[in-house]
Amino acid sequence: MSEEKLRWEIEKMKLEIEQLRRRFYEQPSFWVSILSFVIALGGVVGQNALSSIRKERAELDREKAAHVRDSINVEVQSLNLRRDSLSRRNESLRAEVIALEAVRANLSQQVESVHQATRLLPLPAKVQEQIKSAGRASYTVAGYCYSVAQAQCQSMQQAIRDRGYTVVRGGPLSRRPSWLAPRSTVLYYDANAAADAQQLAGVLQQQTGVRFEVSQGGGLGVSSGQQRYSLRVHFVGSS
Repeated sequence: MSEEKLRWEIEKMKLEIEQLRRRFYEQPSFWVSILSFVIALGGVVGQNALSSIRKERAELDREKAAHVRDSINVEVQSLNLRRDSLSRRNESLRAEVIALEAVRANLSQQVESVHQATRLLPLPAKVQEQIKSAGRASYTVAGYCYSVAQAQCQSMQQAIRDRGYTVVRGGPLSRRPSWLAPRSTVLYYDANAAADAQQLAGVLQQQTGVRFEVSQGGGLGVSSGQQRYSLRVHFVGSS
């Protein structure tokens, strides 16, 4: 072996011996291992923490969803109870309407019977008119005004009341609805009410100075049970 090679071998051995003499924590390989361990441990801890956060968030979302679901169920139950209550109330009101319609029809027949029985009697004209007026009380009349002075509208409604009719609703209209007649009109919905509609149109013409036409309506807003004793008045001025 050459001297040069022998010298390098000796130097290598010296370095190895020097490395062995160092404490373990003074060796670079130790700290490399420690650093690798810390990095690996940090990754594991971070992954566990992230997993825990995700789990807690998922649990919170489930609890929130359950709370919302319970609230919706309570609201649905409340709405169902209200619907059932309104349905019972509606049925009750429908039954009352049917009963009242029967009473009104019976009263109208009784008044008509009285009128027929007294028609040929020598009663004063005022008494005869009062009997007729009592018969007209079974009618419900709605009077609407469009493009008409308020005083004229009130005068029309008063003329209807003076004839003995029952005014249920109506009044001035701020805009022209689609169901309003093109001209001043008295609408009836049953052929038996046509004569009364014609007489009312004549009275309104005398009261207002405006010609009222008479026409049979299509029944919009008037139930079949109310058509016999329902009239509608449309007082339409010039736009």
